Amino acid sequence: MDIETRLEELAQAYAAGQLSETDLVRLQKEALREAGGGSAMGKNDSKASFITGSASLEALSAGKIIGPPERPMQLVHDLSGRRRVWLAQPTSSAQGRETTEEFRAIKMLLPVGQETGSGESVRDERASRADMINLRSYLAKANARVQLATKLSHPVIARIYGWRQGADGWPFVEMEYINPRHGHTLAQLLAEPGRNVWPWETIAQWLRPVAAALDYAYGEHRFAHQNIDADMVFVTDQGTVRLLGFGLATEIREPRSVLFSTGAGRDASGDVSADAVSAEVAFRRDVFALALLIYRLLAGRSVQEAQGQPPGAVPRPPGLKDEAWQVLRRGLAYPSELCPTNAGQF
Repeated sequence: MDIETRLEELAQAYAAGQLSETDLVRLQKEALREAGGGSAMGKNDSKASFITGSASLEALSAGKIIGPPERPMQLVHDLSGRRRVWLAQPTSSAQGRETTEEFRAIKMLLPVGQETGSGESVRDERASRADMINLRSYLAKANARVQLATKLSHPVIARIYGWRQGADGWPFVEMEYINPRHGHTLAQLLAEPGRNVWPWETIAQWLRPVAAALDYAYGEHRFAHQNIDADMVFVTDQGTVRLLGFGLATEIREPRSVLFSTGAGRDASGDVSADAVSAEVAFRRDVFALALLIYRLLAGRSVQEAQGQPPGAVPRPPGLKDEAWQVLRRGLAYPSELCPTNAGQF
């Protein structure tokens, strides 16, 4: 059996819950050792291909070691299925001979469209120079947000440990690993058959901690999440709520208004950089995203689905009282100033 097949079998066994993280790492090392490819599999062989624009996520695989010399990380398992988010383990050497017992999640930071490389052998020099400038600008903005996120310390917010980039060129964020076997995201709960509507009491238990975390980041650090959705809220089997992805929003779209047919919020045709709007607008976007999520959990469908085509009035979710509906409508009022910037008050 070739090494790629063996590693894929181990990945499938881990995904099926048949192996722990520690067992997965041990068996991967044994397979690499038996194949005589441990050092070849683990070494940083992509050099600076990322910086030249020819990098591809397809070059990443279990066992590969990436990152700076002071913080090398061995890739263990592809958590996203797209080689963008990985379960990883810090190592004490670039050869991966010694690893710690701790695990981390890491997210590769590549602009949209660059995941599979350029695929071009020859580029016009002017176009290549423009690509390089755009890439460096993207990385600088992403790095700045990650550095801000490392300052956040709140029990609900999943920790961001830092920006990493080694001589191999791969930039990534080192994050707290939250084991997906120990709970579910709200997106996973919404996808369960027959479980797409929840009572307000349950929704409040899930999202009040999220609102408190957003207000902490707002009040203490003037920092907005900018990517709140059902995938970002994780509820453990014990009912503990964790907010994921703080500081990882790098390509932000202006959200479409759902209550107004015109205005700044209606046009979602272009990307807006994280620093292109005022802090107040960014916080209002977070409250708007929270309101959209609440509506979806209450109604079992998104606001856009409830409005239909062409978009009409937003119908009230079943069973929601007048006062609560007025509060929810204020949250849905983005980009109007009726939409609050304080998630807790909302």
